Amino acid sequence: MTRSLRLALWLACGLGIVLFALRLRALSAAFVWGDTAGWAQRPILEVVAWWLGAWLAWAAALRLGKKLPARLPMLVAILLIAGAARASFFGTWPIQEDDAYRYLWDGQQVLEGVNPYRWSPKQAQAAGPDAPEDLRELRAALQAPAAQENHRKINNSSIPTVYPPLNMVVFAGAQAAAPWSLDGLRAAFLILELATIALLWFALRAAGGNPMFAVLYAWCPLPIKEMLNSPHHDALVVCALAGFLLAAVARRPAVAAALLAAAVAAKLYPVVLLPVLLVWAWRRDRRSALVAGGVFAAVLALLYAPFLDPAMFRGTGTFASSWNSNQGAFALLARLFTELFGSDPMIGPLGGQAPRGQLYARFFAAAVVVGAVAAAALARRLPRPACTHARTDWDLPLRSLLVLAPAFALSPAQHPWYFAGILPFVAFFPFRSWILLAGTLSLYYLKFHLRYNPDEALRLSRLVFGESAPAGEAQDLSFTVVRWVEFAPFYALLAAEGLAGVARLWRRPRAGGSAGD
Repeated sequence: MTRSLRLALWLACGLGIVLFALRLRALSAAFVWGDTAGWAQRPILEVVAWWLGAWLAWAAALRLGKKLPARLPMLVAILLIAGAARASFFGTWPIQEDDAYRYLWDGQQVLEGVNPYRWSPKQAQAAGPDAPEDLRELRAALQAPAAQENHRKINNSSIPTVYPPLNMVVFAGAQAAAPWSLDGLRAAFLILELATIALLWFALRAAGGNPMFAVLYAWCPLPIKEMLNSPHHDALVVCALAGFLLAAVARRPAVAAALLAAAVAAKLYPVVLLPVLLVWAWRRDRRSALVAGGVFAAVLALLYAPFLDPAMFRGTGTFASSWNSNQGAFALLARLFTELFGSDPMIGPLGGQAPRGQLYARFFAAAVVVGAVAAAALARRLPRPACTHARTDWDLPLRSLLVLAPAFALSPAQHPWYFAGILPFVAFFPFRSWILLAGTLSLYYLKFHLRYNPDEALRLSRLVFGESAPAGEAQDLSFTVVRWVEFAPFYALLAAEGLAGVARLWRRPRAGGSAGD
């Protein structure tokens, strides 16, 4: 294939991604919040079909792009296509998501000078004349019709915010720029997304890799839909993690620590990377490791200090103990531990109540992740994966991926947008299993189609489990089938890639090679 033809096909794939976004923009008109009468007619199946079609175009772009020259005009083309696809979602209804309405409320609380971790939206709505002054201020802020309209769309309104403090800066800025409008959030997230793509490009180049793999995040249909249409605040944590990667491969541990602290202040899970970063830095220069640890603590304290409150982690405790959604492997763990320990209620370590078996499954999954952190941090030397294109500084990105992978794979909540934080690391190590998962996670939305169309849920459950499948369990059974289709190919391919890696290591010493690079 000539270079000109390859470039033309690559650009055609990019235009296909833009077409996907434009089609979802049109379909979003059917997802008006509160239109319960139209739920069954929502084109969820078409949304999933377009996502999967865009996934094919994206996968083709990855294959075509790796042999194209990684020059500045290519970065411009990547950014233009990524920006056009994302910008098409301004003015749209979120497709099956409503988290962003909470973001606007949190931002308004900050603008009112009220700590967003102290009161739930429901408490603000019900505040009377004898309520504390800050709660009365929130009640007064709800008098405007636009504020009332936003307030009724907030989910889990009896729980204070769960979002860490760096988000509050972004939420408040978006709310100040465009009060009670999702487009203010979209503008902020679009800037963050474009910054993520640029940071990833330069991180890949600094690691001696192929910067064209920035397309793995830039054109992936998952973040395009989830960060701009929905829109989800994960755009902030992904941007911080992309900066962390660039600082790490540039061998700037203090800067990496500051950006990791920012990521943790945007979403808690990146904290698992701290031991990996510090041990990696310690092996190179003990002083720089100590400085990095101090920088991480200082930046995190600086970001949390303005919001410190006894109730700061109340919402987080509820989430950590009891929220489940779209479980993959964790569903099997939960079933096993429920059989062993029962389902009587139990208070979690961070507050919140959940069935005993569910909590024990969480403890087990957490223990596995801690083990992965220890193994990734303490391993003296890691073999260079066959799939990586990075030639020099691939060690810390690999250790980070080996921690984040089990953290996501064993999570009790595997929403598609949670996966976005792993994609910058997958750009360094494009394992086919993770690329596949970026497509199959779209099947998560079939849960809503089956909920809105119970007859179809019943037919699917009886097709798989037999005519004796109880009608009352059709929703759960049908979505169990969907989750098997969503996750089983990923886990199977992940296992196959793992076994292939082990076999490669087994053969290498016999061939007289090194155990690692």
